[in-house]
Amino acid sequence: MRKIISLLWVGSALVTYPVNAQQESAKTSGFEFQVGFPVIGPANAMARYFREQGYDENVSGFFGNVGYPVKRGPRGYFALGYRRNLGSGHSAGLEATYAQLGQVTGVRSGSAAEVGFNSVGLGAYYGITATPWLLQAGPQLMFNTAYAPEGDAPEDHSVTVGLKMRLGIHLWQRPGSYGTLGGFYVLSYGTALGSYTSSGSWPADLEAPTVSYGYGALQLTMGLRF
Repeated sequence: MRKIISLLWVGSALVTYPVNAQQESAKTSGFEFQVGFPVIGPANAMARYFREQGYDENVSGFFGNVGYPVKRGPRGYFALGYRRNLGSGHSAGLEATYAQLGQVTGVRSGSAAEVGFNSVGLGAYYGITATPWLLQAGPQLMFNTAYAPEGDAPEDHSVTVGLKMRLGIHLWQRPGSYGTLGGFYVLSYGTALGSYTSSGSWPADLEAPTVSYGYGALQLTMGLRF
């Protein structure tokens, strides 16, 4: 989270569009499209768990030694939202999100354990703008999945509730559109992996962990007002 905030401060120095001179738009509603890149999440927690359990061998490969655990796989964040301007710098909105949170593999004595994570969310938020900064916070209902990167192991599904907090800086504000660059973190409690760890893709001697699907990401938002 500290890295995200630092990058936002750097971004504020690079913004050249005179957002401070912009007046609050008379258009009160708009749609948003968001893209982002998760930088922390359940794959990080699982990598720590693998190291604690000894799944951290160095394995020789064609390109040299590989130190496990290894984090890999697709990571990305996408969201569609509706935002309403309440006046005086206040706003509220709804959003639907999808986050691909990466995969992690650990190896011990030739035995591998691997798992990937993703999460779909439905959320609401309340926002405050102090130009050029934007602060939002609100609850999020999360539909989470742990899956096998390879093979036909059963997926493990869970539903959790999270609190999403976002800090952004406006890149531009115009009567019909706006853009922000920022970062956010979804705070959530832990949940057991359950059925996934009882499959053949999970080592029998490795205890099922409890993992939080909370995650943080860098994010670009583009909005259209109407």
